[in-house]
Order: sequence, then C-alpha cells, then structure tokens
Amino acid sequence: MTGPPVCTRTRLLEQTGVMFTPGAAFDIEHTVHIGVADDTQALRTGLKLVGQFLDQLTQE
Repeated sequence: MTGPPVCTRTRLLEQTGVMFTPGAAFDIEHTVHIGVADDTQALRTGLKLVGQFLDQLTQE
C-alpha cells in the first residue's frame, strides 16, 4: 500500500482526529479515501483541520 509515510498518517489522526485511507486499499493509486456519513458539517470541519495540519507541515 502506498501513500504518505505512516508517521504522517498517524500524526494527522492524533492531531486532528481525521483519518485518510490510501486509495491503494481500493486499487486506486495516488488518491485518498475520505469516509463521509452524510454529515456535511463534519466533512467541512475535517477538511479544515486537514488544511491546518498541512499548513503546519509546510512550516516544519
């Protein structure tokens, strides 16, 4: 399975509570799977948290 290093995925989950599944788990390389349970607000909040996490990574 390809994707970001496990340590980055673990940090994302620990720091934001958000988890992405590598697309390779679904035979779709170079993508991520975002699970949504019909809650648009949860999706918006999660994506905002991911954006903040990525901003933080670029400053390291």
